[in-house]
Amino acid sequence: MRQKKTHNKKHSTHSTVKPVWLNAAEQGLLVVLLAAAALRVTFIEAPHVEPPMQAAPLSNETISLLMSYVFWAALAAWLLLAAVAGRLRWRRTWIAGPAALFCAVGLAGVFFASDKRAALTDWAVLLSGPIAGILAIQLFDTREKVRLFLWLLLAVAAATTVACYDKMTASSEMLIVQYESDPETFLEALGIEPGSMSHWHYEHRLYSRDVSGFLTTSNSTGSFLLLAAFAGAGLCVEAFGAKRAADKDKSAAAKTKSQETLAAGVCTALVTAIALAGLLMTQSKGAIGALLVFAPILTVCLLFGKTLWARRRGIVAGLVIFALAAAAAMTVYGIGHGRLPGGNSMLVRWQYWVASVEMFRESPLLGVGGGNYAAHYLTHKIPAAPETIGDPHNWIFSLLCTYGLLGLAAMAFALLRPLGRLFAPLGWAAPAAGLGDLHLVNTPPYNERRLWLALLGAVSAAMLLIRPGLLHLPVQDHSAAEWAAAFLLLIVIPAA
Repeated sequence: MRQKKTHNKKHSTHSTVKPVWLNAAEQGLLVVLLAAAALRVTFIEAPHVEPPMQAAPLSNETISLLMSYVFWAALAAWLLLAAVAGRLRWRRTWIAGPAALFCAVGLAGVFFASDKRAALTDWAVLLSGPIAGILAIQLFDTREKVRLFLWLLLAVAAATTVACYDKMTASSEMLIVQYESDPETFLEALGIEPGSMSHWHYEHRLYSRDVSGFLTTSNSTGSFLLLAAFAGAGLCVEAFGAKRAADKDKSAAAKTKSQETLAAGVCTALVTAIALAGLLMTQSKGAIGALLVFAPILTVCLLFGKTLWARRRGIVAGLVIFALAAAAAMTVYGIGHGRLPGGNSMLVRWQYWVASVEMFRESPLLGVGGGNYAAHYLTHKIPAAPETIGDPHNWIFSLLCTYGLLGLAAMAFALLRPLGRLFAPLGWAAPAAGLGDLHLVNTPPYNERRLWLALLGAVSAAMLLIRPGLLHLPVQDHSAAEWAAAFLLLIVIPAA
């Protein structure tokens, strides 16, 4: 087959057809990647935080490392297979460079950390997220694959909503009754020593009736559901936009396409509404507040994108000034009153952040090392603070303390750098030179049917077999949440 090449000043893109075996291997890696991601967002959050509500045969640290190894191994396998096939064509992500810098900073910090094992574990787990994202961009080479991923995200969000409803209506009350009937036996089964700090944390979590779905806190679940709702909104905009385009064509084929896109839009809107219902169930102030603030902002951006893009420098400067002024005002208030405005949660956060500032001064460039925050917090904790923590509940302070100024700068650059490239495909600006390698192939509908079936099987197995095994649940006695997840994954995605 004749090979076509397109050259520009920065790099080249190739349009040769992939070998069949490489295409099959890439689809297999994509299935593994997405199944592991689905398992990750329905299980645990951090390697150094043990779940207070369940006794598992493996620690969070062990399971986090196992999941991280899947992402690392998948990237290594893709690089090897693509190199063997002579198809190692890197699609630019604009985060690979900052991620490599963060990788170097994190490794350097390991040598200076007091607990090097914890620092290395945290580094490997934290970096596995960008690794998975970079690999996904290489594998998402068709629009159908992107849509499939977004629908998987929505299906897991719908399953999370079912888990939230289960906790809100039955699970929490049942746990309280079981605990109060025989506290010692109940705590022994969980491996918690009566009268310990873990006992206090467990009771606090139990009686707060936190609606947290599959995860540990309602804030984490709310953040995931907010992400899923954003994905659903994008699919809705695409579906109804396609319907409007089809309506302009009066042919019979266009009429059929209009009906299909309308059905897809209604189905997407329904599942998005389910995700939003789960978000409201969590009662997470941060996630719900972010929805109320940024949904109108997103709407304004979509309606007046070109006008805003023309004034982007002034807008960015204004946002930076506003953020700095808000941070300064909060700092002045906190120093003057010894707390932030709000309830008890804002009081303890001020105590966390004051101690974090002192910890940052201890090692400003590289930080104290990942996984070392809890140990160093004890030496900087305000005497009035009621508890010990392993994280300051603020990602900026967390990165500053554990990875220093260099780590925060690398992570911020990795997050902000791609944003400037997102506007050209939306029509906010003329496409820049060198974006050709990010263009996705338009494939016919249902072109990825085999991939759909493989993904459904892998994710269902992860939810119904692997997840119960990790949580030490008997496979024959799944909770309502696991069955709901399997039903939604088997029904919602094929319906889409």
